[in-house]
Amino acid sequence: MPWKIGLIGTGNLAAFLAREITQDPQNNLFVKGSNHDKTNAFCALYACEALQEHHGIDFYLVAVQNDAIDRVIAELPTKRPVFVCAGFHRSNLLHIGYLYPLQSIHINRMPRLEEVPFLIDAREEQAKLGARFLSSIGATAHLVTAEQRLHSHLAAVFINNFGYFILKSGLELGAQKLAIETFFPLLQKTVENAVAHEDLQTGPARRNDRSMMEEQLQMMEAIDPSMAELYRHISQLIIQKHHEL
Repeated sequence: MPWKIGLIGTGNLAAFLAREITQDPQNNLFVKGSNHDKTNAFCALYACEALQEHHGIDFYLVAVQNDAIDRVIAELPTKRPVFVCAGFHRSNLLHIGYLYPLQSIHINRMPRLEEVPFLIDAREEQAKLGARFLSSIGATAHLVTAEQRLHSHLAAVFINNFGYFILKSGLELGAQKLAIETFFPLLQKTVENAVAHEDLQTGPARRNDRSMMEEQLQMMEAIDPSMAELYRHISQLIIQKHHEL
């Protein structure tokens, strides 16, 4: 069925949602950004309209930073369902539900829709509405509880946000001496090992190889003292998990 959707936000996530919603020309997307210039530029890019009135909207998608969610919710009508597209937010309002895309979304490297599982956390009728909408655009959906959604976002921070920072830092270290492609097999095996059921931790901290760690710490101190501190802290956590101190 065609939808009339109000989208609040013009950032990475909003861009992803707009791209998918407007794949069907029967859908009507109405957008509101933080200012007129952002809204107009976004609408020109994704062939949608600026949100002027709330009449006739089937539901709203809120895709803004967490610290702006409550303010946005307060400005929206309470007689229409509102889906907050965030993993870590709580609301007890009856018209608020959640459609959380469990994926890293950046406008410069947008994921394909099939790479984005959505977690639906809402009351029964609103959850059915969210499921129908996601099905209509070809998205994968999973019904979850609020606790599952919150824990999933926390897991995503470790896996994606922290993981990206550490992987990127490691690749920058390696690229000083070798072509970055040399590390691609290691990246792939790291992911495979991480999702395996057994404990496949390796490395100097796992072996409690103190002399190697000390030598590498000295190297890191010369390159970047802040990264040396990260090396020291993570190594200590691995040692605590695998060895008696």
